[in-house]
Amino acid sequence: MAARIDGLQDIPPLTLAKGSYAGLSVKSPFRHLIYPAPEPGGLGVHVTLDMGGRARFGPDVEWLASNDPAAIDYTVSPDIAAKFAPVIASYWPEIKAQMLAPDYAGVRPKLSARGQPNADFRNRRPREAWPARPGQSVRD
Repeated sequence: MAARIDGLQDIPPLTLAKGSYAGLSVKSPFRHLIYPAPEPGGLGVHVTLDMGGRARFGPDVEWLASNDPAAIDYTVSPDIAAKFAPVIASYWPEIKAQMLAPDYAGVRPKLSARGQPNADFRNRRPREAWPARPGQSVRD
C-alpha cells in the first residue's frame, strides 16, 4: 500500500512472517496476558485470552519465502504442541503438550527480515518534532 502513495520515499521491502497459535484445551489458569522475553523476529510465545477467557499461545515466527498471497499456507503444524510446550514451561511449569492443540495462523508484514534486529514500528518524524514529555501534544 505504501508504494501507492505519491511522494512517499524510502519504502522498506515487503517481508512477511507467518505466526501460528496453539489453543489450550483445559481451563486457563491465566487472567491476563503474559509476554516472555522477545525472540528473533517476534514477541515470543505469549498468552492471549479471548473474550470468553480461552487461552491461546503464540505466535512463532516462520519467515515466508514468497510475498505472493496465493502461495501462503495457513495450516498450523500438528507438531506445534510439542514445539510450544517447553517454551511455555518457562513461565507455566504445569503445561503438558497434550493440553495444546493447533489453533490458527496469520501473516503480518515486518519491517525487519530474518537475521536483522526486530523492528515493528518506524517513526519518520524528525526527533526534534517529538513531544518533550509523555502525553504532550506536538502542538504544545
